[in-house]
Amino acid sequence: AMRQDIVMANLTDKRGHVAEVFAGIRVLLNSRQYVDHSHSVLVVSSGPEDGKPITACNLAIACAQRGMRTLLVDFDLRRPRIGRIFAIPDTSRRLAEILHKRDPSLFAQLPQKTACDNLHVIASRTIKNVNPSDIFGGGFVADFLAWARANYDGVISLSAPNAMGEN
Repeated sequence: AMRQDIVMANLTDKRGHVAEVFAGIRVLLNSRQYVDHSHSVLVVSSGPEDGKPITACNLAIACAQRGMRTLLVDFDLRRPRIGRIFAIPDTSRRLAEILHKRDPSLFAQLPQKTACDNLHVIASRTIKNVNPSDIFGGGFVADFLAWARANYDGVISLSAPNAMGEN
């Protein structure tokens, strides 16, 4: 199947194998054992093309379909994809811009509605002459995540490869 079909499989085929797998992951994350730690989930990998958008999108859709007010955040500032996947207009505010401005009053302008009830996404884009590492420095990202957790039942974030310092 095409990557685009797989990345939205949970939305387009609610009873398919992919939907079943991600529903199982959602159930596990919401179990008594993990519920206190799974309000915010970061999808990472050690390299490109490992399926991070597929995992993050389908998990976010599974949570939203179960009635959880869910936010999907594209923290991949090197190769942001969430905006294209969900057809977010280029004119909308993007995560990298707001993080670079360091203005928390703009957080509420970031989430965009999607075709999936209960799912909002925050897209990003690269910014010329700005290193993504500089954007993540300091405590501003922590302020953003605190805002997201306060406003959503679940926050699914997608990171760039090697986000955990792996080489």
